Amino acid sequence: IGLEKTARSDVFILSKIDPNPAMCTGGAAAAIAAVKANNAELKTEYTDITLIHWPCNQKGDGKLATTLAQNQGLWDGLIQAKQMGLVRAIGVSDFNVTHLAALTGEKPVLHQHEMSIKNWDAATLNYSLDNNIYYEAFGVARGCPFTDPSVLAIGKAHGVGAAQVCIRWTLQRGAIAAIGTGANPTTVDQYTQEDLDVWDFELTDEEMTTLNAMGNK
Repeated sequence: IGLEKTARSDVFILSKIDPNPAMCTGGAAAAIAAVKANNAELKTEYTDITLIHWPCNQKGDGKLATTLAQNQGLWDGLIQAKQMGLVRAIGVSDFNVTHLAALTGEKPVLHQHEMSIKNWDAATLNYSLDNNIYYEAFGVARGCPFTDPSVLAIGKAHGVGAAQVCIRWTLQRGAIAAIGTGANPTTVDQYTQEDLDVWDFELTDEEMTTLNAMGNK
């Protein structure tokens, strides 16, 4: 709403390319075409960051070698799209350590991956952080144990709710939290405020250990 009056430089646009079988076999050229199509649909000359939505070969022969080769083909396309000025930064989503380590040319700026107290992948998180790749967590609320006695007790100790405990845990694990405000318009203001009120407290080492043990893979 009102974006037509907003300067492009004041809006950060993240986009993704869909690594379907046709695109994955099309390699770099297909990735560049997808970036151009996204930009045209968004009516922008560039996106601030574009991601490969997930690894290739999800419905292919299932062989790791094929997956890695197809991933690299799309990655080469994103690198070229960046050089062409179609996108300013590039990254990936839902990759594992093997997928990440195999990429050549340049490292992803961002790795977007599901992460919550009940469902998080220590290997991909640690690899990303160790290699200076920003780790953006989605699904933080979906895997938040809102009624767990330990979570409620931790929240009470800090004067916050369970959702804020879950967000704060994500941040203290070193990730960026991608948070929504739900579909109920009557609670958007409340949830937005709660989502933002996570900077005035810090979970203790003991609390982090308790939360870490709830769902670490």
